[in-house]
Amino acid sequence: LILRQVLPNGHCDYKWIRSNIIREVRASGPPKLVEDFLPAVDLRQAEAQAAEAETRAQSQAKHWGVGVSQRAQEIFNALSKTMECEWDQEDILCFGVRITKPYAPDNCVGENIQELERVKKVLEGELVRITASS
Repeated sequence: LILRQVLPNGHCDYKWIRSNIIREVRASGPPKLVEDFLPAVDLRQAEAQAAEAETRAQSQAKHWGVGVSQRAQEIFNALSKTMECEWDQEDILCFGVRITKPYAPDNCVGENIQELERVKKVLEGELVRITASS
């Protein structure tokens, strides 16, 4: 369902609502006479775009830590620019290396020595950069 709202400045605001979440519809008054007609919408293209947006949102949601500090999120964001990272509750996982609070090189644990050293080196550089910018 697409709702169109005409704004005071003359622009229009469109809101997309999934029809399966609508429980009840009530009219708040008679319809206003409008001379404008909405253009035709390619529903297949709209569905494809919605599916793509949903997939992208699910992927992006994996990059947001739940219950973590702003500093922890900043560290995650910095690491994820150069390495594949994901959250495991409050721990950051990069290349099989687990980084625990307070997210310093000494808090890195991993079985593969090369991966562990790489993550520690990148983490140390990012911590220096984050500290310098704040």
